[in-house]
Amino acid sequence: MDLRYIYIGRTTRNRSLVKIGIAANPRKRWQQIDNSIKGSKEYPVAFFRVLNARQLERQLHSKYANKRKGYKGSGKTEWFALGFFARIWLWLIIAAHGLILIVLAVVLMLSVLVSVIALSF
Repeated sequence: MDLRYIYIGRTTRNRSLVKIGIAANPRKRWQQIDNSIKGSKEYPVAFFRVLNARQLERQLHSKYANKRKGYKGSGKTEWFALGFFARIWLWLIIAAHGLILIVLAVVLMLSVLVSVIALSF
């Protein structure tokens, strides 16, 4: 089970570019990305811990393959030129996957709690 973060990020050099990637530590990853590109500021917009992060990343890269734009620095092949509504949709897709993980965790905790209560009677 791959429980890493999917992240979305931007650059000040080209406001239409969005980076889609995965990381165990998205803050550290964005520091690496920002340090690898001179003359602009690269920053995360959002990141969500999701199930099957690698698979979701591949699906998103495939979905936006025709929008892929070469950029520079670390992760240079993961930048996409997306319009406003595509960026909103991307954020919603990733947030929904993050929410699924939260719901599963809550259901698991509730089922354990119910089992403990049932065993105590």
